[in-house]
Amino acid sequence: MYVTLTTHLNEIKYRLAYTLLSYIITFAVIYNYSNAYIKLLVYPMYNLGQSNMIYTHISEAFMTHMYTSVYISFGIWITYLSYQILCFILPGTTTSEASKYKYTLCFFIVYSFLAVYCGYKVIPYVLQFFMLYGVQEGIVTISLEARILPYMYTSMYIVILTYVAFISPLIGYSLGMLINSKTLAYSRPYIWCGSLLFGALISPPDLVSQLMLAIVFSLMYESFMFGCILKHSYINSKLSPKPLIWWNW
Repeated sequence: MYVTLTTHLNEIKYRLAYTLLSYIITFAVIYNYSNAYIKLLVYPMYNLGQSNMIYTHISEAFMTHMYTSVYISFGIWITYLSYQILCFILPGTTTSEASKYKYTLCFFIVYSFLAVYCGYKVIPYVLQFFMLYGVQEGIVTISLEARILPYMYTSMYIVILTYVAFISPLIGYSLGMLINSKTLAYSRPYIWCGSLLFGALISPPDLVSQLMLAIVFSLMYESFMFGCILKHSYINSKLSPKPLIWWNW
């Protein structure tokens, strides 16, 4: 069936409108239950003996609810956005390609929830590491009086970084035919140096934090490159009788 360009543009317009409306509705629902999500994110701190949190600015408690609602709504809304993109692409694909895309979307959603769950489980270990630097010796006492908004920032960053680390191999595998694996391997030293500089820019001025962030970003790049190499190895094994091994790239 012949479809004009205007039809495609109208479809994009309607899908964008539905997608924006879905985010607004999702945000409204999540904001109504933001107390429950805040309690869920604060629970690891409660297990470590910190049952009281403070805020020092008049709008800080309100911004905590807003910040939590925006990020959690976006995490849920991204699945609907992926569904809309898939519905826009499917009419131009074959039956086998459509089936492959559907399975990929289902796997991506399940894998994303697994990555978020693992990120939530990592939060207590990171908190324990930072709480080791408290001092209670003699007349000197340095104890934690946790502010709610910075704690929510930290918790969200931990979950997001864990999610990106988990999802990088899957994205690399999906884009394996569009990106040259040898180019990624050749650019590795530059990425490592860039990770160190970027970690120094966004972290506090101490060497440990900078090195930790640089290592995290470098591992994300390595996992992304591993996914690309894995995809190339799989395609080459189908085309040639002698399969390639990913560590030979």
